[in-house]
Amino acid sequence: MRSSRNDVLIEAALALGAEIMLPEVIGRADHRFEMVAIEGGQAERPLYLLLHPDRARIPTVARTAAWVEETMDAAK
Repeated sequence: MRSSRNDVLIEAALALGAEIMLPEVIGRADHRFEMVAIEGGQAERPLYLLLHPDRARIPTVARTAAWVEETMDAAK
């Protein structure tokens, strides 16, 4: 199954009993998932928040960017 939406993939994995790899911020927020202790089973990748300077001044964009930063800081 292919989708660009995480919610679709998550529900499909749960319905099929499949194993999936999720960002911790998603997995920890959903009680239906549990962290597994498999050597090499956790991938770490850098996360970047990119904003065009003109768009960053738009209040809704600025609020969303702040929310993303707060969410990721809380997940550390």
